[in-house]
Amino acid sequence: DGGREISRDAIRSAGIPAALKITPDKTVLTADGHALCFALVEIVDENGAPVPYAEAEIRADVTGAATLQAFGSARPITEENYTKGVGTAYQGKMLAVIRAGSDAGSATLCVQADGLASAVYTYHIQ
Repeated sequence: DGGREISRDAIRSAGIPAALKITPDKTVLTADGHALCFALVEIVDENGAPVPYAEAEIRADVTGAATLQAFGSARPITEENYTKGVGTAYQGKMLAVIRAGSDAGSATLCVQADGLASAVYTYHIQ
C-alpha cells in the first residue's frame, strides 16, 4: 500500500512435544446438572505451538462441582472407552466434556501425560 508493508506471515514447524494445553469453550457453567463445557486438550511444543503429529496417552480428571462426562479423540478407529478419562491423542488433540453438577462452586480439570508438562484449568459453577 503505497510502498508500505501491510501484512506479513510466517510458517514455523512444530517443535518437540513439551506440554499439554487446555482451551475451554466457556469458563462459567450453570449449576443445573446439565450444562456442558467442551475443552480442547492439545499437545504443544515449548513455544506453545500445537504439535499435530504427536501421539501420547493422556489422563484427564475433574474434581469439584463438576464431572468428566467424556474424554476422547477423533481417531476414526479405536477401542478406547471415552468414559474412563484415559485416551491416546490423535493428531495431537483430545476433547474433554465437563458436566456441571447441581451445586455452585468450582471444578478443576487436570490433564497429564508421561514426559509432558501437565495442564490445569478451573471452571466456575454458578
